[in-house]
Amino acid sequence: MLPLFLAGAFFSCERKQPEKAIPLESVVWYANKCTDAQNEEILCPYSFIRLQKNGQFMAAALRGYASGKWQKMASDEAVVLVLDMDSTTATDELAPAAFRITYHSAKYLNLVMARSESDIQTGNLTLLRMRPGKIQSEANPFTNTMQEWRAKPSRAESPEAIKARTIAYLQFLKNFYAFTALNKIENPDTDWFPNVMKMDNYGSVRLSYSNELKDWYKCFYNEGQAVEAYKIISGPFLNVKLKKMEDLNLRNKYPKGNPIKNPAANRQDFLYEKLIIQINSSGL
Repeated sequence: MLPLFLAGAFFSCERKQPEKAIPLESVVWYANKCTDAQNEEILCPYSFIRLQKNGQFMAAALRGYASGKWQKMASDEAVVLVLDMDSTTATDELAPAAFRITYHSAKYLNLVMARSESDIQTGNLTLLRMRPGKIQSEANPFTNTMQEWRAKPSRAESPEAIKARTIAYLQFLKNFYAFTALNKIENPDTDWFPNVMKMDNYGSVRLSYSNELKDWYKCFYNEGQAVEAYKIISGPFLNVKLKKMEDLNLRNKYPKGNPIKNPAANRQDFLYEKLIIQINSSGL
């Protein structure tokens, strides 16, 4: 059930601003800046929100992701976006929420978020300033299908199934970083998925250490099978060679000066594409 009580409470707030915007469901909205009720900048509770025409949505938030149903409600006083999470993805951090739309244009979407009616009454609200990101339909990381590798299996998997899950994870990463490159997103939030490889200083990439793989282990039947999947990546990783034109610090264009100062330039999608090719050709 959608938390409509939140929408009703929001309708008593300030009047909406006129909309002059692209359709909400035509893009992926990604967080540009988030502040609390005291206008102090905070970690964004939602990094990405993808609304679909069929009423389904997928959202990335802090250390996880959620899917479910969305609904847009309007009155003379406000326009409210309501998200209701599926029980399989809802967590304490990803509980049902309502957002009052205070500004909606082709370049920005400003949302005031509340998780309960008490938040509205006490003014415990969060302001999210979001920007639209273009989607490549053939490489869209914001679909439920692209998240299936996360689902912990109920029984031990065969080597073939472990390999397929690992490749699906790399395909997701390839699509995600292609999306960030296409939209020139600086410092994209990567805490909502396991990072088997991590960006180090100066644009280099390393394999994660065992104490950094807790979220990775949760995607497999047990730690042993997660380690086997890690091995599928680690061997080919050492053999991947990137040409100068595919440097991880380069993107389509970057500001004059040291490109390392522009983290948005990371083209990690090249790395994951090459890893997938290496794994498929290695016979692992």
